[in-house]
Amino acid sequence: MKYNNEPGFEINTINYPSFRFDTLTGKAKLSNHNFGDMDIAWYQIDTNTLYICEFKDLTKNISEEKGANCLINNLLPKSVATASMIISIKYKLGLFNIFEQYIPQIIIDYSDFNIEMYHVVKTKNRYLSGIHKELSNRFEPYKKLFKIKEFAVISGNQGERKFPEIIKLTH
Repeated sequence: MKYNNEPGFEINTINYPSFRFDTLTGKAKLSNHNFGDMDIAWYQIDTNTLYICEFKDLTKNISEEKGANCLINNLLPKSVATASMIISIKYKLGLFNIFEQYIPQIIIDYSDFNIEMYHVVKTKNRYLSGIHKELSNRFEPYKKLFKIKEFAVISGNQGERKFPEIIKLTH
């Protein structure tokens, strides 16, 4: 699967079992309740990790601290909702069956994988490290509760370096 529709990014997960959260038809049952989600997830067998990413191109936005707070308030509920969906799928809890047919089978069958979540932000904003610190701090209880190995807000350049075969910045 190859995705090209994240503004500012080209995402290519063709070599990995992957899915987009916005294509999970069953999620519509939860969307009526302002149930947000992140963008893309892929499973890497070599690291036994399900990577989950949200992509934001803010090169023309959030130039002030107020914009940074708005971003944090937008990303936190998406992170919690996404973690909840993944844990539901991983341990076959609650409404997991509404997602089942849209998730790669290896993720459904194998529940002993690590989870890492990243908000990849393309920005010139000097508040990015502060956004990372504040969002990570607010998400910390969920990280512990759901046993999420890594949670971070990273720049587009950091995302490109961390996942060079998957993330490419576009101009």
